[in-house]
Amino acid sequence: MNGVAQRGDRQADQGAAAVEFALVSVLLFTILFGILQYGFGFFQMQAVAATTQEAARLAAVGLYPKGAIDGCTNFGNAVATRGEDNGLPAASVKTVKVNWSDSLGNNLAERGGTATIQVVVEPTDFHYPFVPFPDTITRTLTITVENVGTVTGPCTANPNP
Repeated sequence: MNGVAQRGDRQADQGAAAVEFALVSVLLFTILFGILQYGFGFFQMQAVAATTQEAARLAAVGLYPKGAIDGCTNFGNAVATRGEDNGLPAASVKTVKVNWSDSLGNNLAERGGTATIQVVVEPTDFHYPFVPFPDTITRTLTITVENVGTVTGPCTANPNP
């Protein structure tokens, strides 16, 4: 009879293991999905930072003097394209703002003044339960203007509204 009692104990242990796994798996999968969401989120944050740096460089050196980028909307579209090149999902760049400041503090572009670029991106959220994630990623960068292009006043572009 000893063998029969042991076999029954093992079956009871198997049921207990299944219940324990069910209880622990919620925490395990939440942590696993959180790692996936935040890992991809950190990648997107890096891509937004790189896109903001490229947008600031475009504004600083005036790489758009002869119609290549002839307005605020085209500037925003160029930044959105660079965002895609950096790995951001298409249509994730929502707002690109450029504010200029000349030596007198006016909102005009001049060589030696500054350009402040703000890029707002709507990141990809996997919508995992119990894993909070921000609705937008915003990066701001200020740079010294080296050459004035065609966008010389404050500019807000919505490349992907």
